[in-house]
Amino acid sequence: MMLKELLNFGWMIWGEIKRSPKWGSFRNSLVKKYKTCAACGDRDDIEIHLKLPVSWNGPELEEENCICLCRNCHYFLGHFQDWTSYNKDIVKDAADYLARRTNRPQHSDNDQPPDHQPN
Repeated sequence: MMLKELLNFGWMIWGEIKRSPKWGSFRNSLVKKYKTCAACGDRDDIEIHLKLPVSWNGPELEEENCICLCRNCHYFLGHFQDWTSYNKDIVKDAADYLARRTNRPQHSDNDQPPDHQPN
């Protein structure tokens, strides 16, 4: 499946989950409060990932059970590319990924290419 089809499948599954009538305002307040993805730092397409999903009997309206992730990180890190699964280590994995992404080597105009000699 293409990524777009997989994300649409996720929306279909989410649509079947019985949500609290307070979910929308709760979710929006967390997105407004945290503003960025905990895994990559992006500010676009922020969603709330439940550390223990409602489908696994996790609490829906408890901030301690929530982490902000962008749509891509939500799917890849939060659910390991499978909406029927979840990442029990999402907080640690998101922090590790953010640290690696923040500290990755960056190419600048002043950098010289590495001196690699073929073997």
